[in-house]
Amino acid sequence: MTKAIGISMMDMLTTFNMSVGYYAFVAKRDIERTVTIGTRLGYPSMPLGKVIEGPRGVNFLPGNLWLNPKS
Repeated sequence: MTKAIGISMMDMLTTFNMSVGYYAFVAKRDIERTVTIGTRLGYPSMPLGKVIEGPRGVNFLPGNLWLNPKS
């Protein structure tokens, strides 16, 4: 899609919400329950990533693009 509209993936990630309306950060043990409840309430839900120890930021795979909080 980025080629079709002439914008880089990094620009897409920093400009658009990429169709993600809400994020819920939950313990690993609560993922399945959270997805079930969200979907049941009309919010299609899926696990998107995980929180790990390290520098603050987001790593988007498979492109290995790193967004830090100052982006």
